[in-house]
Amino acid sequence: MLDIQTSAGAQARKPTITADYALAALRVGAIRTRLLVAEADTIGVALRDGWVSPEGAMLWARDCGVLDLVGDQDIKAGTSEDFADIEWMTA
Repeated sequence: MLDIQTSAGAQARKPTITADYALAALRVGAIRTRLLVAEADTIGVALRDGWVSPEGAMLWARDCGVLDLVGDQDIKAGTSEDFADIEWMTA
């Protein structure tokens, strides 16, 4: 992990990052990326099958962080209260 080396009476040196720490951080990043892909796929299936409206799909994407990768500024700018009347499930 982070290895902070100090000597008696000396100030703490700049932390060094070990290879194990860097590999663990990269594994975490890969898992988070897979989670975003799975979430985006789920939103797409729900939209395709009519389980969620287009607006609801965009809100869902915003709430789970997928919209940050897409870049729809209109939905990003809104708050949950602005979209409280959106029907998430279609009849």
